[in-house]
Amino acid sequence: MIIYNLSPELPSKNFAVDFHLRAAQKAEEFEKSKQELLAEATPKLRELLELSEGFEVKIVASEKALLSRLDEIFKNGLVKLENPRHNWRNNSPYISNTTKAIYIEQTNLQTGFHLPVSELEAMKIDHPHSLFLVNATHSLPFAEPCADYADLLFFRLDLGFGMTGKAILCIMNQEIAKLLGSMDDDLASEEDIFLTGKISEDYVMRGAKALKGDIKYKSVLMYQLFSSKPEFTPLVGDKKYRSDMVIGATVPASMEINKLLESIGIQIAYSEIDEDLHKILIANSPNYSKEVFEKLVDFFDDQTSYFLENH
Repeated sequence: MIIYNLSPELPSKNFAVDFHLRAAQKAEEFEKSKQELLAEATPKLRELLELSEGFEVKIVASEKALLSRLDEIFKNGLVKLENPRHNWRNNSPYISNTTKAIYIEQTNLQTGFHLPVSELEAMKIDHPHSLFLVNATHSLPFAEPCADYADLLFFRLDLGFGMTGKAILCIMNQEIAKLLGSMDDDLASEEDIFLTGKISEDYVMRGAKALKGDIKYKSVLMYQLFSSKPEFTPLVGDKKYRSDMVIGATVPASMEINKLLESIGIQIAYSEIDEDLHKILIANSPNYSKEVFEKLVDFFDDQTSYFLENH
């Protein structure tokens, strides 16, 4: 049985990865330098991400490597806004004109609370003297166009592209690129750089617009279910802040959703809030089809009907 992993914090399986690796080994692609592979990958990445001129692309070994470099550069002038939630701007740490850079997590992986581009643009206007560094994991590459709302954006490739490992894709303007330098020592492996280019090419061939449409369809499908069934309560009430790519709800503990899902080959993130209430989180990956989500909706529909009849 194929297991579909829909947990937001674990990689979604991209079935094209093994195919591309076998083809690369036969063609001796890994004899090329990292810089050569990155140059080959960049045009398709720019097309997929709708990048404007002036932005550079880097594929870095890990989020830890990038954040360590940013801490070195900005030191005490870096303010971090992590795990966004309602009233996030009012509850944020003190930011002054001396703040050099603001690091923001666009999507809260524990709730599915998502900051729309309009909010980030507004904050950038509020703080014109600060550089904006946005962790866009579970936002890019499909939730919204890569608008010029940040000086640096990055996302995890295991979650965005379904790859293994810890590599991240970084998009930066010229100011950030100058501060970071070449980052040659922090670049991802030849294999990761090659795969990033090939998977972005796959996505472009499938049609980025069509993939975004599929993600929106699956998101609407799940939120409609959670809003229509009294057993479920969406974790994010305000639709404006709901992520299309991390979908969360609460569910009665007595439904034992996780055990039942395993029987149909689907895994989701499942945790206990208290003895009566559990939390579920679902990653809306482009690597899993609409049919998988329709199967998931049918399952939830059947289980809630059974639950109502027996409680």
